[in-house]
Amino acid sequence: LESTSRFRMACARALLLGLALLAAMGSAMAASCVVNTTLPGRLPLSVIPSHYALEFNLPAPDKNESAFSGKTTINATVVIETTCIIIHASPEMAIQSFEVTTSTGTQTATTTYDSATQMITASFATSLSGSIVIAISYTSHFRDNGTGLFICNNDYEPLSASNADALTAFSTRRRSSPWAAGSARTRTQAPRRAARSAGSDPIPQMYATQFEQSDARAAYPSFDEPALKATFEATIVVASPSDQYTVLFNTPVVSQSYDGTYVTASFRTTKMPISTYLVALAVGHFDYVEKLSSYGIPFRIYTPRGLSSWGEFALNVSIATIEFFQTNYQFNYSNMNWKLDQISTSGITDDAMENQGLCTYSPGFLLCDPATCKDGDYKMIALVVTHELSHQWFGDTITAPWWSSLYLNEGFARYLQYVATDHLFPSWNIFDTDALGPLGPISYYQFTYLRAQRLDYLGLAAPIIIPENSTADNHQIFYEKGASVNRMVATYLGTARWNAALAHEVNAHAYTNPTVPDLLASFGLQDPNLPDYVAPWLYSSGFPVLLVSLSPQGVLNITQTPITPTLWPQSTPTWWINVNVTARQRGQDASFTLSTAAPTTLKPLPGGGEWEIVVDPTVTAFAIPVYGEGTSWDPVLFSYGALGASANTRIIVEQHVFQAVRTGWAGVRVLQELALQAGHVYASPDVDIATAATLSATLLADIQTVVPLVLATIDPRAYYEFLTALGNAIDGTVRRVGISGGDATTAQLRGTAYSWAVFGNLPSAKDELVKLFQAGPLKISPELQTPAFQAAAQSGTPADFATLAQLARTSTGTLRTTTLMAMATAQDTSRCNATLEAAFDAQDLSDYYIVLQAMLQSNRACRSLAFSTLLAETQESWTTQGCLVTQVVISILEGVASSSSDLAAINALLALPAAATCVSQAQRTELFHYLAINMRVTDRNA
Repeated sequence: LESTSRFRMACARALLLGLALLAAMGSAMAASCVVNTTLPGRLPLSVIPSHYALEFNLPAPDKNESAFSGKTTINATVVIETTCIIIHASPEMAIQSFEVTTSTGTQTATTTYDSATQMITASFATSLSGSIVIAISYTSHFRDNGTGLFICNNDYEPLSASNADALTAFSTRRRSSPWAAGSARTRTQAPRRAARSAGSDPIPQMYATQFEQSDARAAYPSFDEPALKATFEATIVVASPSDQYTVLFNTPVVSQSYDGTYVTASFRTTKMPISTYLVALAVGHFDYVEKLSSYGIPFRIYTPRGLSSWGEFALNVSIATIEFFQTNYQFNYSNMNWKLDQISTSGITDDAMENQGLCTYSPGFLLCDPATCKDGDYKMIALVVTHELSHQWFGDTITAPWWSSLYLNEGFARYLQYVATDHLFPSWNIFDTDALGPLGPISYYQFTYLRAQRLDYLGLAAPIIIPENSTADNHQIFYEKGASVNRMVATYLGTARWNAALAHEVNAHAYTNPTVPDLLASFGLQDPNLPDYVAPWLYSSGFPVLLVSLSPQGVLNITQTPITPTLWPQSTPTWWINVNVTARQRGQDASFTLSTAAPTTLKPLPGGGEWEIVVDPTVTAFAIPVYGEGTSWDPVLFSYGALGASANTRIIVEQHVFQAVRTGWAGVRVLQELALQAGHVYASPDVDIATAATLSATLLADIQTVVPLVLATIDPRAYYEFLTALGNAIDGTVRRVGISGGDATTAQLRGTAYSWAVFGNLPSAKDELVKLFQAGPLKISPELQTPAFQAAAQSGTPADFATLAQLARTSTGTLRTTTLMAMATAQDTSRCNATLEAAFDAQDLSDYYIVLQAMLQSNRACRSLAFSTLLAETQESWTTQGCLVTQVVISILEGVASSSSDLAAINALLALPAAATCVSQAQRTELFHYLAINMRVTDRNA
């Protein structure tokens, strides 16, 4: 293995040398300072690093000092003769000395700094070539914002949001910095750090690092680009009143000593070359839990003092995960490192980071009190730990050459975290679509698959892979859509061939930076057609709608068309799909899988009579099935309402219907028919209360998303019939739960059922709610407060409305907002005007905009008033208060603007002089893409 590793490293360096020669094309033949003219802002490939020796001199973490010093020694090869070395350093770094040693002696550089690119140019009197040693001494500063080398509290901070929200934040913040080389993010001081400076925070402190994407340069001068891999060793010196600090690095410690003043720790050279952003260190007072794996690797979870038992679950998950991946990909972790440490780091910006051999985590993603840990907490930890450990192969051993192809790291880590978690905990059904319980929002279907489609359906999202010099932001797409494409490929190949493809990718390109064509070639070894199948998914935006039809003779036909004609860039590929179809009739199944990019006509299904059909029930094809219009949807709607249908089937069908209606591929009548089927399901004693509560809440939210798009144009009689149908659909569920009684789950279903009843104008339910309101609005149980207030606003007496208005004027916070939003649903212009008057507060317009949005979303009688008021208020605000409201207004309009008159009014608003300043081109583009989709929905339902 050692000789093989050296061979691969030699090949990798040969590749870099070749790239360097290409980069030098057009430069002067005489030695000069070589710069990158092909990709400005990027390092030239004239100097290729091979090894770093890092030295850090750090004050004690608890002494609250802001500065540290260091020395970086880099072995490198000059492959294009040059008179300068260009290297990254952050603005807070001060260079003390910069020397280079060649075969002819040592030279001291004259340095200049470019703050825009965060690059130092070190110029020398004579030109450089061949092997060199760079030595840089410097000082820098600790950061307080969880990036670079930072200081933070060494304690446990629980997740402040739900598991789903926390995981969403994890993905949203991660990799969200600008990708232009050297672009600096705004640094803000953490309030807790500021408080500690005043001596008011006694919490123990620690040092940790977060270098991705471009913050290694804040801790040590470096060639801070992912393709410039090297090996690393480190010596870390920490001032310490006693020999108590634990000092950690990517590799095991070689020696550690204490002389009464300083702890000095020296660490082994990394086994494999890694990118600069994967270097890590940590210093503090820690406890740990450890275990030696059966394959000889010691694992440790480092925790704040006294919490070592909180790391037991993550430790066991980690050992099993590494064994799973190294078996699948035929590449042992022992090729990468001698150990695997993971540490709780409360201040980390990106929540978790796959640093090779020393992974860092926000505490709630790694630790859990065994006495109080819940199912959702364990699942969250498992998903995040498996994500980071998958990166040891996809991200650390092989690494995307530039951030524009980060799918090669993150698209695989996102998919493989679900694969590994499903392997370790099969009873969790982590790929399941089931929305019930704490798992639902973080299941693959909801968290990855649906989010990817909702990011991509407008045609605004960038492709998974973008050009290196692009400034487009695709950081959510390469996670979620990348994982979805990977799952489709994995399902098509089957587990064995999928693992073989990845094993080839890792082993053929270990320790280097393979490209997307390299990956496609690995896929092609398993199926020669796969490169052509997969490439359009990676390089094009959007995804297909599958147009499904079933003839009276039982012939199933599937064709495809792009989800939207407004794709970025303007291309409409024919996508390869791998899709499963389940068909059921009179107890017999006819399930099969299609893998095609062409229209497909299948032979007649066996038997006769009505079929229940679901296309893509396992959500492995990244597409939206559309079954035509009217009765064409019957086979799939029958699947929803069928006795004994699973919650998963129902969620999938509901999402198929919603997405088809939301994107204008089906009319609201299909949603109405689904609601009628759903009403029977929710009211049935065969369906448990918890399932009914979850299903109904999801469908109601989807209905309320679509209705605003047809308010302005739908025929009044058709709209009335639609609402009546919705009301009738939920009547049985309202009677099932009643106005009071039952447990918390019953209360949850009751809240949804009565909200639905008010939305659908069900007289009997609204009468009950008005009486409840009249008995005392502040006595109403929490789940019924919103529907009761809405019923009183819509159907109550003038005195009831006056009570609401008084409550809005005298209350604050959530109660005031709830009251105003309820008042906004009153289908009467005089009541709408009164609501706007009650909501207006010149000092805080947030409630005013909330009311306008509520009217636009559900109030047919007052929509015109609300729309004109919104635009007038925006114009006034731009004139008197600047651009503060712009994004709020854009967001509202994206959800409701849907008619030609809306378009004309928006164009008039954007033609105002103030709009040139307040509305960016990106905001305009996004708004008009939404408007195009919304008007498509309107046209479908005209």
